[in-house]
Amino acid sequence: MGSQDSRPELIWHNNAIELAVEAARRSAELYAVALNDIVRDAIFALSRDAVIIHRAIGDLVVAGWSGPAAALLRTLMDIQVSILAVVNSANPQLAAFRYFYSMYRAFSRDDKHYDSESRRQARETMRSRIVSLPDADKPVALWFLREKDRPYWFAEEFHTPAELIQRFGTADLSDLYRQLSSAAHGGFLGLRLFADNPEDQGVNPQRPIGNKAVGVALASARFLIEVTALRNRCEGLGLETECQFFRERLHEVAMRLVPQRRKAGSGSNVV
Repeated sequence: MGSQDSRPELIWHNNAIELAVEAARRSAELYAVALNDIVRDAIFALSRDAVIIHRAIGDLVVAGWSGPAAALLRTLMDIQVSILAVVNSANPQLAAFRYFYSMYRAFSRDDKHYDSESRRQARETMRSRIVSLPDADKPVALWFLREKDRPYWFAEEFHTPAELIQRFGTADLSDLYRQLSSAAHGGFLGLRLFADNPEDQGVNPQRPIGNKAVGVALASARFLIEVTALRNRCEGLGLETECQFFRERLHEVAMRLVPQRRKAGSGSNVV
């Protein structure tokens, strides 16, 4: 992220990336000679995707597109929900296999939209992973192959994202999930709620950026920190103090924006 009109608060957006990179470094060092672990693989994939989405949100915010950035914020939130589903599962190995291969399983069964070769390749992808798993995890993967396809990959255990958020998320997460869902689904109010000037009828970016845009970037940083905290908890990376420090600093910075956002008539509170 970089721009001549960037706000100083946006340094926390970059700091969240640095914390996630440090978690990845520690994980690689700690498990350099460990056996293949599908739970750790899932958390790595989700953490990597979270960093990418977070960086994209930052670029959109600085460029003046805070409304569309909020739609991506919902995607980042869904990544957090997926990690919650893995780490809080009664069987994390099975949850991780569901995360990776639910779509492959659906493809392998769908003879209306995929030809026999495509379905065969999907089955082969799943079989290859099962062969590579430690012997203790193979029965779990074979059980997965017999399950029904569900609307969400974790729905065999947790019915909806809302259930995961209610059981394992923070108190303000449910309301924010609804707000961001409206933006992600193209809702009239949802996309405008996070714009600095919701009355603007033009199609150009809103620059210089204001407090609402900064709030979206800070919310993205908070979500990435929570993803990193979940990784830290699962892998034992020793970053508890750092994660809590970032939570507190982000809250302080966000609270300084609230009076100005309320004066501007914003109903959103994204951090």
